[in-house]
Amino acid sequence: MGRRSHLGLTWRRLVLLAALAAAGQKGMSRDALVGLFWPEVDASRARAALSQALYALKRDSGVDELVLGYDVLTLNSGIVSSSGAVIIFMRRVQLLA
Repeated sequence: MGRRSHLGLTWRRLVLLAALAAAGQKGMSRDALVGLFWPEVDASRARAALSQALYALKRDSGVDELVLGYDVLTLNSGIVSSSGAVIIFMRRVQLLA
């Protein structure tokens, strides 16, 4: 299990949120995210880990539609702006540094 923030989010999930925020409306492909976060894991297990991380982000935020798309993932701009997600991430890092 990864290091957790005071909200219970692992660092990997916070960085995943930040990566999606940084990608903006163009989003990021699942393959790119898998390569970034789970390069040492075989493809099927890495995709499962990404699905679990996305589920956990949705569960922890209480917003089912936090992340949109299937092959290309984006943050739901109707719920959180990319800049807002980056600010949330930066605050978590600052609180835990």
